[in-house]
Amino acid sequence: MVTIDYSYTDYTKLLANMAQQMNAKIKDDTLIIPENIASGYFKYLVLANGLQCMLSDYTLNTDMYIQRLRTDEEFYILRFDEMDIPETLMVKIDNDYIWEEKQNRASVMLTSSLYDFAYQASKNTIIKSINVLITREWLKQYLDIATMDKVLEKYLQLKTASYNFAPFDVEYRALFNEVMEGGDDIMKRSILENRIMMMVEKFLTQLYQMVNPLSADDKIKISQDEVKRLMEVESYLVKDFSSPPPPISFLSRVAAMSTTTLKNKFKKLYGNNLYEYFQKSRMHRAKILLLSKKYSIKEIGSKLGYSNLSNFATAFKKEFKKLPSKLFG
Repeated sequence: MVTIDYSYTDYTKLLANMAQQMNAKIKDDTLIIPENIASGYFKYLVLANGLQCMLSDYTLNTDMYIQRLRTDEEFYILRFDEMDIPETLMVKIDNDYIWEEKQNRASVMLTSSLYDFAYQASKNTIIKSINVLITREWLKQYLDIATMDKVLEKYLQLKTASYNFAPFDVEYRALFNEVMEGGDDIMKRSILENRIMMMVEKFLTQLYQMVNPLSADDKIKISQDEVKRLMEVESYLVKDFSSPPPPISFLSRVAAMSTTTLKNKFKKLYGNNLYEYFQKSRMHRAKILLLSKKYSIKEIGSKLGYSNLSNFATAFKKEFKKLPSKLFG
């Protein structure tokens, strides 16, 4: 097992520390991970507004334990993660533990430097992440810090007890994929920064709802365990757009819920019915592929399971109010 410990509040120092511990080199703010540890990279970015980001995309070739030790200098880390967990994943916040086994999930999580944070992942785990370091100075400059202080305090007090992870919705996943799949060759740096900031702003905007309990008259209540199972259902829905979505009977078994309960709670959590969500996600995937300019419209339609190009164009126009051929117009 590879173990990495750090306590830095600066991602340039963190990247240098990781390179030293991995016996690797940094080029163009990117650390290519040695093959004996993982296949992939860590990449450092600074946004125009001063926020620091760390992008990572790797598949572990051995077990790995990464630990961030608490510091007295307060800052926040907003994590956007997509993980394929073939065996086990452990997340530790102070003395609280979360264990996950054999599942796929895409989630958002906010942590604080005032708490120890660590995760242990098994070999063959696939991890894609966008980590954003948010300082109190940035919050003070860009937000109503007095109001935000109360929300952040309440949220972070929950630690792992309640809102462990917030699930990706269609918008999160589309923005996440644009950043992770775009790269420097496909979209300009300013667009990449814009997508990351849209994700940050979306999370902070939703934070008020995330820390407030459901109203007493809300008939559909979702436990944290059910949130995790619904996140796994969502991962199955967006796993392969070249084939029809999995049947509800299969998704019900994944969620360990009746079909009616699954339908109701999925819509409550994600804002769309199961197959509406599949279709919206499929069209956002189409948009990313179109923007990459790597494929023809016909090729993209085929990749997304459309044998009839006209049906693909109609579905795309329904979602984005324009035909695929007019996307750049």
